[in-house]
Amino acid sequence: MITNYQNATTEIEEIRHRVFVYASDENAGYSFEVDANGDLLKPTALIRENFAKCEAAVANGEMLDHGIEIYRNSYRIPASGSCECGERIYLNGDTECACGRKYNVFGQELRSFRDDYYGDDIFDD
Repeated sequence: MITNYQNATTEIEEIRHRVFVYASDENAGYSFEVDANGDLLKPTALIRENFAKCEAAVANGEMLDHGIEIYRNSYRIPASGSCECGERIYLNGDTECACGRKYNVFGQELRSFRDDYYGDDIFDD
């Protein structure tokens, strides 16, 4: 039986991008991942160089600065719990622990269909 059962949850993350588009084609441009203050998150030399080029292109009218756009992603963290052997497992459908016990998504231990229907020794030589 599963102990320390935790229900499945949905997490929502927000990712911010500073977006620059071409004045002649607003379907093309650049975006840079930034934090809540608008600072570059991964400021490698190449990213800083491209960001500076975009700012210069905005200054001379070649590009438009759309500012910071927020994208929201959601993902599911499956239910989890501790198997009788102590191993922490994630219950994403019918799940088998490394020790061989099987559980459904609610943490209920399942019996093997083969063992119940045919008996334990039907496939043994």
